[in-house]
Amino acid sequence: MPFDEFSFVLRGRNRRNILRAFLQEKMTAVQISKALSIPSSNVARNIVELRDRKLIVALTKERKFRFYKITPKGRKVLKEVERIRKMLQK
Repeated sequence: MPFDEFSFVLRGRNRRNILRAFLQEKMTAVQISKALSIPSSNVARNIVELRDRKLIVALTKERKFRFYKITPKGRKVLKEVERIRKMLQK
């Protein structure tokens, strides 16, 4: 796993929370914003960054109701980040 993606997710609490939310189901940016109580502008910026790193993927082309889901790469990165965070908390 590239260290760049790992450190990118590890450094951002909102990025980790957004990826965790996508583990549960496909969601829109508005749904993520409401579910996590994160401003929509913050969610939008993080979604672009996560998508650019291929950690999530858009399922629909519609801009207003674009659904996203986590990719296998995103799952792998998040799993490793969670493992390291647990180790650090001990």
